[in-house]
Amino acid sequence: MTGDCTISKAGLTRVYAYASTTANKEVDYIATLVYVERYLEEEDAWGFVDAWAAETHDDYFLSTAKSVKVDRGYYYRVRANHI
Repeated sequence: MTGDCTISKAGLTRVYAYASTTANKEVDYIATLVYVERYLEEEDAWGFVDAWAAETHDDYFLSTAKSVKVDRGYYYRVRANHI
């Protein structure tokens, strides 16, 4: 099984987050949980911005994407759990 996620700038106040999960063969269930986070410099930690989940049954591939509104002047990241 393989999982991937990316984040890219989608405008002045938006980022585009994408995640995909690929199984080696057709499986009963696939899910991807996606988290967009902002770096909090004063805390040296990552804070929550948005999250969502996608799922499918009897398949080998799943992808999900979303445009997320963000504040300018911060660092953002995307991470995903692939099930």
